[in-house]
Amino acid sequence: MAESGSRRPTESSLPPPTEDSPAERAPPQTFPPTDWSIVLQATAQSRPALERLCHLYWQPVYGFIRTSSGSREEALDLTQDFFADLVTRGQTGYVRADRGRFRAWLMAALRNFLENRRAPAAADRGARFSWLDPSDAYAIDALTADGELEPERAYARAWALGVLKRALSHLEKECEEQGKSDLLERLKPFLVTTPASEDLPSLGRVLGLGDSSLKVTIFRLRRRLAGLVRAEVCNALPDRDDRIAIEQEMNALLDALVSKATQ
Repeated sequence: MAESGSRRPTESSLPPPTEDSPAERAPPQTFPPTDWSIVLQATAQSRPALERLCHLYWQPVYGFIRTSSGSREEALDLTQDFFADLVTRGQTGYVRADRGRFRAWLMAALRNFLENRRAPAAADRGARFSWLDPSDAYAIDALTADGELEPERAYARAWALGVLKRALSHLEKECEEQGKSDLLERLKPFLVTTPASEDLPSLGRVLGLGDSSLKVTIFRLRRRLAGLVRAEVCNALPDRDDRIAIEQEMNALLDALVSKATQ
């Protein structure tokens, strides 16, 4: 997602699902447990669930560390060590139900790790987690290269971009199954920005859609993307029925996306 240019995310960029959308119609009892609620239950599935969350959240952790590390490799090594402590060395014992949402708990765990860490011996470091891909670190490096973001903001920004990227990937798969990949590719620039009115007629002619049909199509795709973003956010909450917590996380995500674009 480009961070510069004339189009910027606005508060209407990620509209919440409306009452007639599937995400809102589903009764609460039909919702499966979140990965984070599984971790909090301390069942046999806790470790796999925690590793799934770590897989999704390694880039925010890396972004936080990268703001003060000397090199990409050093930051990746520290990120690896942190998750090794968290996942493979029994640190799940520190998880308690009062820890709240996973994103906040992970930040607290990361701060504690950095304050008390001991440099591991090279032989103890072991193989890097397969999902901790150095090639994916370049996008996060771009957030910290200018030195303008504090570690907390780098963490939040990387988290928000990761959520948006995963939601967009799900939307791409859905559109591919519906034979609408080309349509989505054309409209993707308008899904998280407010389209300029002068862009619509020419775009409509290319797609064979009138202005009204084009606006409705963009709205529906944006609404679906918002629902997918919401689902991603819910997965790191103790309760996906907690509407207050969900809205707080959605607002935090929007704030993280907008703040850099408007600087």
